[in-house]
Amino acid sequence: MLGGFAVLLLVAGLLATIIHFETERRRSIALASYLRNTDEEARAQARPIEQLFEHVYEDLRTLAALPSVRAVDRHGRSLVGDSRETFQQIYNNLADAVAVSEVYVIPGDFDPERVDPVTGRPEEPIVMFDELIVDAASRVDEAERDSLVEGAEEEIEIYEYREFAAQVRWMRGNFPRRESIDGLNVPMIGSKSLITCDNSYFIHTGLDADRMGILLSVPFYGPDGAFKGLVAAIVLDRALAAALPGENTVLYNQAYGYSLETDLTDVEASRPFFESGRRDPELLFSETYDLGIPDPRGSWSIWVARPNAEFDTSPEASAARSFELTSMLILVVLTVLAGAIWAQFRRQRSAAERHASELELKVAARTDEIARLALTDPLTDLPNRAMMRMHLDQIASHAAGNAFAVLCVDLDRLKTINDTLGHGAGDAYLATAASRMREAVGARGIVARWGGDEFVITLEGRELSMQAEVVASEILDVLTQEMVVEGQAWTPGGSIGIAVAPHDGTDSDELLNRADRALYRAKADGRGRVLRYDSTLDEMDHQRRRLEQELFDAVEQRQFVVHYQPMVEADTGDLVGFEALVRWQHPTRGLVLPSEFIPVAEETGVILEIGDVVLEEACRTAVTWQDPIRIAVNLSAVQVAQSDLPQRIASILRTTGLPGDRLELELTESMLLDASPATLARLAMIRQLGVRVALDDFGTGYCSLSYLQVFAFDRIKIDRSFVADLEMRPTCLAIIRAVTQLAESLGMKTTAEGVETRRQAELLARLGVTELQGFLLGRPEPEAAVTDRAREAGQPTPLVRT
Repeated sequence: MLGGFAVLLLVAGLLATIIHFETERRRSIALASYLRNTDEEARAQARPIEQLFEHVYEDLRTLAALPSVRAVDRHGRSLVGDSRETFQQIYNNLADAVAVSEVYVIPGDFDPERVDPVTGRPEEPIVMFDELIVDAASRVDEAERDSLVEGAEEEIEIYEYREFAAQVRWMRGNFPRRESIDGLNVPMIGSKSLITCDNSYFIHTGLDADRMGILLSVPFYGPDGAFKGLVAAIVLDRALAAALPGENTVLYNQAYGYSLETDLTDVEASRPFFESGRRDPELLFSETYDLGIPDPRGSWSIWVARPNAEFDTSPEASAARSFELTSMLILVVLTVLAGAIWAQFRRQRSAAERHASELELKVAARTDEIARLALTDPLTDLPNRAMMRMHLDQIASHAAGNAFAVLCVDLDRLKTINDTLGHGAGDAYLATAASRMREAVGARGIVARWGGDEFVITLEGRELSMQAEVVASEILDVLTQEMVVEGQAWTPGGSIGIAVAPHDGTDSDELLNRADRALYRAKADGRGRVLRYDSTLDEMDHQRRRLEQELFDAVEQRQFVVHYQPMVEADTGDLVGFEALVRWQHPTRGLVLPSEFIPVAEETGVILEIGDVVLEEACRTAVTWQDPIRIAVNLSAVQVAQSDLPQRIASILRTTGLPGDRLELELTESMLLDASPATLARLAMIRQLGVRVALDDFGTGYCSLSYLQVFAFDRIKIDRSFVADLEMRPTCLAIIRAVTQLAESLGMKTTAEGVETRRQAELLARLGVTELQGFLLGRPEPEAAVTDRAREAGQPTPLVRT
C-alpha cells in the first residue's frame, strides 16, 4: 500500500515537472509572438519618418532635374517666370507636408568667406523664396520677430553657409559628373543639427529646439554632365520629431553625430548599449531599422526598444502564468482523488493484470506492424530502400554463382507534375506508376521504391536474368501508357539500366552502381530506353570525365568561338540576320561541333559560362552591323531555368549597346516540355526588354501545337527534317504550308532551316515561309568572313533570286 502511494507521489511530481516545462514552452511561444508583433509594429511605425525623407528626396531631385536649375547662374536669373511657379508649387508641397523652412540653390563654387563682386557682400546661396509659408496663427509682427533674433541672424547664416560650402566640396569631390551616379539613384547627403533662420516657432517658445534642423542636399549637373551645384532644404527637427513612431525611439546618423529621440524613460539605462552598438540583455526587444535613404556618407536609422515590463504585462505572458496556476490546481485535486481511489484499484488488480496481458498481445501485434512499415514505402506500398538493400545483400551472399538481375528505373515527368499540379498529384502519379510496374513484373521479381522517382527491381534465376531486357521493355510499355492525374492526361515514360550477376559483378553495391551507370547512359541517349551495362561504359565514363575537365579548361582559356550563319528573306533574298553558333577551338582536336560537348556542358553547368560568352560576343559583333540586321542566339534549358536570366541579358545588352529588338533568342520545344510558371514569367520579362523569342526545331516535340498556347512567340523555325524531304514527300509540303498559315494567323513569322537547294528555296517562298536559312544561303563562318556582308545588307542573295 505504501509502495503504491509513493508511486502516486512520484507521478504527481513528474506531472508537476511536465506542467512547469509546458508553461515555459508556452511562455517561449508567447515571447516569440510578442517579439514578432513588436517587430512588425516597429517597422510600420518607422514608415512615416522614412516617407518624410523620401518626400524631401523626390522633390529635391525633381528640382535638380529642371532645366532652369541646371542652367542657373550665380544670381539665379534663370529662376523666373514659369520656373518660379514650379518652384513655388514644390516648395508649398515641402513646407505643408514636411515643415521645410527654406529651399536653396547652392552653386558649385559657393564660398561664404568670399565677397560677391555684384552685391559687395559675402556670397550667399540662391534662396528660391522670399518669405516662409506658414499658417496664419504663426505670423507675428515684424518688429517683434526682429527683436527676438536681433544680432543672431548673420551669425546663424554664416554657420549654415559654411555647412553649405562643406557639402558642395564633398559632393564635387565624390560625384564630379552625372555619369558617376548609378542610374536614378541620386545621392542625398545630410548634416548634423543646425540652428536655422526659421523663427516662426522660436518667437513663440523661445526654445532653440524650435529652430533646429538638418540640411539635406542633392546635386544637379549642367547640360554637359559636369557638377553644377546643390539643391538643398532645411528640415526642422520638430517635423522629424512629429514623425517619430512614439516613445523609446531614436532617429540617428552616426556619421553626422545626429540624434533625435522621444521619451526614453523606460529604457534610459540601455542607452549606453545602443550608443556602443551592443544589445542590452535586459531589453526583450531592441532593433535598429535602416531607413534606406541614399546618403553615401552615413546611414539614417531608427532604434526602437521595449522594456521587459511590457511583455510581463502582456496577455500572452498572463495566459502562460494562468495555465501554470490552473494546471497545478488541477494536479493537486487529481492527486487527492487518486489517493482516494487507490484502495479500489487494489481490489481490481486481478482485472488489471488480465487487461495488461491483453495489452501485451496488442503491443506485440503493433510492434510487428511497425516493423513492417519500417521496411515498406507508405506511398506505393512497395518495399523501401532499406528492404531492397537487405534483399540484395541476401541474394548476393547466397548466389554462389547463380544469376540474378538488378534493374534501375527512373520515371519522367514527376517534377513537372509537382510544379504544375502540386505534390499531391505527384504522389498519385508515383502510386499509379508503381502499381503498373508491380503488375508488369508480377511473381517474376521484386519491385522496390529506391527514392524520389527511382525504383529498383530484382529478377532471380538464370532464366529470368537472361530475360531482363524483355521484362524491362514490358515495364516501359506500361509506363508509356497514358494515365489521368488530377483530371489531366499524362504519359509517364522512363529509362531503365540493367546489371546481371555474376557477369557484371557479384557484390550488391557493385551491381547497383553498374545498373545506375547504365541508367544514366540510357537517359543521356534520349530517355525512354533500356540499356544493359557493359565494360564500354567504363571507357565512356572516363572519356566523359576527361571531356568535363577539358570544358572547364576551355572556359578559362577562352577556347570557344562564335560562327555566324546568314538568314535571308524568302521573297527578296535580302539579308535580315545571322544565327550565332558556338564552336570549340580545341587545342588538339581542332574545331569541335556543339553536338559533341553541349550535352555535357549542360549537365555540369558549364553551359552558363559558355552561354554568357556566346551571347555577349554575338551582341558585340552585331552592333557593328547595319541596322536592322538582327542576331539570333540559342538558349540552353539550363540557362532558361536560371532565375536571373532576364537581368543577365539586360546587362549584356547594356554593356554591348545592342538594342533589344535586334536580339532574338531561340528555344527548343523540349525546353517547354517541363516549363513551369516561373520559366514562362522569365520569358515574358525578356520580351519586355524588346528581345524577340523564337521556337526552334518546330515539329520535333511531343505536341508542337500545344507550345503555341504556352507562350506568344515572335517566330517559328521549321525543323530541317521537313525541308530535306520537301521535294520528295508531299506530306512535308502540306505540313509546311499548314505551319506558315498557322503562324500568319497568330502574327508570327517563320524561318525554314536546312535549305540546301534552289528548288527548296523557291518552294518554301511559294508556301509562305518568310525567311530561309541553310548552306544554300551560306555556311556558318567566323566574324571576319561575314562582316562585309553584314555591312552591305539590303543587297539580294543571288542564290535565292536571279
